[in-house]
Order: sequence, then structure tokens, then C-alpha cells
Amino acid sequence: MDPSYKITFCIICMNRLGHLQQTLQRNLADNPPNENVELLLLNYNSKDAMEPWVRENFQRELAGGHFVHFKTPDPAVFDHSHSKNLAFKLARGEIVCNINADVFMGPGLASHVLEAFARHPESFLHPQPGLRFGAGAAGIICVRKSDFLKVEGFDERMKIYGWEDVDFQNRLAHAGIQRLHITDERFCNAMDHPDKYDSRMLGARIHAVYLDRVLLAHVHRFTVLMLFSDGSYKLGQMINHAVRGGGIPVIPAGGPRPYFQYEIEGEAWQTGRWTHGPNGYRLIRAVPVEELPLLEKNTEMYILQEGNAETPFWRVRNRHVLDWLAYFEMDYKNRVLMLTNDRDKKTAINNGIFGQATVYRNFDPKMPVRVE
Repeated sequence: MDPSYKITFCIICMNRLGHLQQTLQRNLADNPPNENVELLLLNYNSKDAMEPWVRENFQRELAGGHFVHFKTPDPAVFDHSHSKNLAFKLARGEIVCNINADVFMGPGLASHVLEAFARHPESFLHPQPGLRFGAGAAGIICVRKSDFLKVEGFDERMKIYGWEDVDFQNRLAHAGIQRLHITDERFCNAMDHPDKYDSRMLGARIHAVYLDRVLLAHVHRFTVLMLFSDGSYKLGQMINHAVRGGGIPVIPAGGPRPYFQYEIEGEAWQTGRWTHGPNGYRLIRAVPVEELPLLEKNTEMYILQEGNAETPFWRVRNRHVLDWLAYFEMDYKNRVLMLTNDRDKKTAINNGIFGQATVYRNFDPKMPVRVE
């Protein structure tokens, strides 16, 4: 690879100023921006004091031209796939690399990545699974910008959080691009913190959750009914692969399909709309159009009537269980998309439309740039 090629490290931040304040200065010092190294910070419509903090503390780096700040006023919530696509499109480097705001890159990561691409130009690079990298390092991926464009970036059907990075790697591999690993644990160290996603935002989407079992850890199958605040619902039978008949934990035999402890039978929820009925709720299936009354029997127990069958349901009120089910529902949609794309050996995925937004470069409100 031509040694004059540039690498762009893309840091995306929305409402995570506390993390950025701990990592950005050190990352700039460990991998100084220059003719071959660009550091791009995308302010994804952050509502905290990120913009004035960057403007006041990094004037010298911004003036050098190889550290650049972009802000988009468009998003209302954080979108992992769209934000990465936007940042990669804005990058000027022939090599683009995603770095989460909670990651310390480590001294010399830029040189390490450029040397790897010099030896293996038709490749992509990410931390090797199983090594002692922090959890936040899982989203790091370095790829030629031309290959990013070839597979049309991250799948923008994947909203919120989970599996978009694994899916992107799978599609690059299906496009014939070689997978390489970062194995040096001096690089890509992530801060340890619990808030990888906004549990309050997930919880706000949900009106109520009902289960037909109580002791979930000891049952192989149980039914979940999730009523969402927008009037939709999801109903499905969840399978716990760690439990079989008699409560004996079982780890399935290995195979080409990744092992997940929990999944929905048939990989698909039943979906539809819900309304308030005379005695509780009324579920209206999308396909076929059919009403399923959910009748209140007492303050806790509900009965879902389907044909002549009646199943007792209990409303979930435990906050930990609600958070877990909210996370599972969010994660599961992306997981199924990832598995389907992989099974179908998909490469390009976004129908040519991805990473679109209006941005402003280096705090100039008079010069909007439209990214298409």
C-alpha cells in the first residue's frame, strides 16, 4: 500500500461527554493527527456540553486540519449503524476505522493498522475475539473506504444497539475481503461501564409485559407478550436452551450457527396492534386479522383466549426482568437480521441509501454540508 495513504479514526459521540473527556486527549497524544492520520469526531446531535468543550479545548488540533469536528442536527436518538455510515462517508482517509468514545486506542495504533494494510491491502481488521479487550472494543473495525462503500456500510435496518458490527464483518467476508485480527492488547482498551445502551429509552417504549411463567431460570419454554407504547405488540414463545426437561442445564453441540441461550421459536414474533378492551386489552393480529381478547381476572393475572384455549399470564413488575426483556427484544431483531444476512451470504444491503444527513464542519453554522 502507498505509504502516503491516510487512515481516519472515526469517533462518534452522543450524550457521552464524560467518556470523551477521559479518552480524546489521550488518543490524540497516542496517535497524533498528521498527513497520514486523521481523527474525525462526529457529534451525533449530542445534547450535553460536548460542542463547547471541544471548541474550547482543541483549537490548536482543529487548526492543524487533521483533527476535524462534524455535527449533525438531524438525529433524535442514537443510531449505531447510521452514525457509523455517516462518519465513514465523511472520512478523508483511504482506511477508515471506528473507535467508540469509551475506547483508548493505545500508542501507535495508527502505525500498526497502516502496516497491516500495507502487507494485506484487501483485508479488514478488528480485535481478535477472546483476547482481553474491553467490551467496548468489540465495535472497532478498520476497513478500506472503498470496501465499506462496496458493501454499503452497516445495515441501517438495525436500530439502537447490537450485532451491526458483526453483520458488517460477515458481509465484508462474503465479499471476498480477508479478515485480520488485532492481537496486541496494548491497543483498543475500553473503559468499563454499565451503560452500553440507554435502558430508560428502552423502557419508555414498553407499556406492559406479560409472561405465562414465573421462575424463568428453571423453564425451557415460556410465552412473552410485550405491549408497546405505540400501540403495537409482540407475542412469542421464548426458548431457554440452557434448560431441558427436568431442569437439567444443557449446552448444545457446536456447529456453524452461533449458540444463543435465548431465542424466539421460529425466529419470528407474532405481531399486531393492541387496544384497551372492556375487561383488559384486546390484541388485533396483523396476519391474519383476528382479535384475541386479553381478559383481566384479578389485579395480576390475565387470560389470553385463543380459540378455546386459555393461558394464565402475569404482568411483569420486577425492574430487572423488564430491563432484560426490553434489551432482549431490541437485540433480537438485529440478531435475526445478522443471521439472515449471513445465511444468505449478503454483501450490499442498504439499496444504495445509507449514511445520509446534514452536517456542519468545525462549528460553522453557515456552511451546512449534505451527505448523500
